[in-house]
Amino acid sequence: MSRALFPEDTTKETQLLLAASHLNVEEVRNLLQVYAYPSAQEPHTGNTPLHNAIAACVASECHQPLKDEIARRVVGVDHERELQIAQEIVVDAAVKIVKLLLKCGAIWNTLNMANETPGCVARSYDLDSIYEMLVEAGVRAEMLFKRLDDNDCRLAAAESDGDEESDLDDESSDDGESRRPQPPAATGDNGSDGLQEVSDDTASPAPAAIVFNGSVPNSVPGPNSVLTPSRKTVSTGRFLSSELTFGEDRILDADLNGVMMAWESNIMKITAKILLPKPGLRVLNIGHGMGIIDDFFQSHLPSSHHIVEAHPSIIQRLCRNGWLERESVHIHTGRWQDVLPEMVKEGVKFDAIYFDTFGEDYMALRFFFSHYVADLLDADTKHEYGLGGRWSFFNGLGADRQICYDVYTRVVEMDLFASRFDTEWQTVSIPNLEMSREWDGVSHKYWALEEYRLPICRYRQLPNVQ
Repeated sequence: MSRALFPEDTTKETQLLLAASHLNVEEVRNLLQVYAYPSAQEPHTGNTPLHNAIAACVASECHQPLKDEIARRVVGVDHERELQIAQEIVVDAAVKIVKLLLKCGAIWNTLNMANETPGCVARSYDLDSIYEMLVEAGVRAEMLFKRLDDNDCRLAAAESDGDEESDLDDESSDDGESRRPQPPAATGDNGSDGLQEVSDDTASPAPAAIVFNGSVPNSVPGPNSVLTPSRKTVSTGRFLSSELTFGEDRILDADLNGVMMAWESNIMKITAKILLPKPGLRVLNIGHGMGIIDDFFQSHLPSSHHIVEAHPSIIQRLCRNGWLERESVHIHTGRWQDVLPEMVKEGVKFDAIYFDTFGEDYMALRFFFSHYVADLLDADTKHEYGLGGRWSFFNGLGADRQICYDVYTRVVEMDLFASRFDTEWQTVSIPNLEMSREWDGVSHKYWALEEYRLPICRYRQLPNVQ
């Protein structure tokens, strides 16, 4: 597909979209070398070059040289093998294009008009190799922006010179806006195949016929957008001051967000059994909610059971439900950021810890396990599985689409490893929540997957050296 075939006023981005849809590797390479924007979107579909290249694997619209290669390779083979060879050639071309686009800064999680990221499309076509490339790109982008966030936090702390309002344990402001910067685009890794690395700062300005990421309805606004559990964005301050509605199978906030729902019960049951495998252990739960996991913890007869809860309405409810009278139960009212430092000062230790808060993003979870777990989790607890306590958290990061869940499962595992924790994942099947009408009356579905990955974290075990 030569650029001579296009009218003179055809933009580079339009050419790139077409070249990707025809799996023309060389044309894609040439256009990226002249800074065609790698995340340009078609105005009517919202598809990016990534979407187009992946969809072309099943569209049979590859350009003529690729068709000629297929024709040469299938001479003398039966029909079944012919189809297999053709698919291998097409997918190989798509892989090369996806690699080029990501290398030049294509955004891994842009949504098209059908509410699909490129990874969603790859998964729907069972293109495992391409899906894995996109997951890895998402992980790289998130780790990069997280590092930039950390540097900005350190800079802000230095500039504040001890100002109490810049306390780093408060990760989000009361107006719901994160203090963390919102970086514009995911970035690819470096390469040396003659291509210039294209970022959003160097990309061509948007031509009128192309819609860029952020202009398409329901676009993922940026790579940090799914670093929060996939409930509606709610700040801690807004949540703690909101009125809650308590039903038999749910707690809703004033915006009808699901704070906790009964469908989570099986997850909590399995978690409690793993964390408390025998009676007489000490457990800390941060976030009481409906009391589901605390009821399960009680069934395992802990020697001490501490609960941290900040919402006034939930505190009133747990008092009405008799939690203050339960033997070995200790209720701590207030934000965990205020309660846990006092526990650390007192030298309180636990054999098991669970974390499940609402209205906080991933940075709050990361602050929790990087600053407090090591001081609270007993390293000398003895179990049949080894030495040291175990802890877990509700793993709802990016759970409204599979690729985001896969990306953030890896991101959190890497951060846990950096904080000296090993993580095992146990898969829990989730029933069809749509069929059971669990979301009736709830403003936003915070879970859309068939499987839950239950994290089981413990201190990293060093190998025995003889």
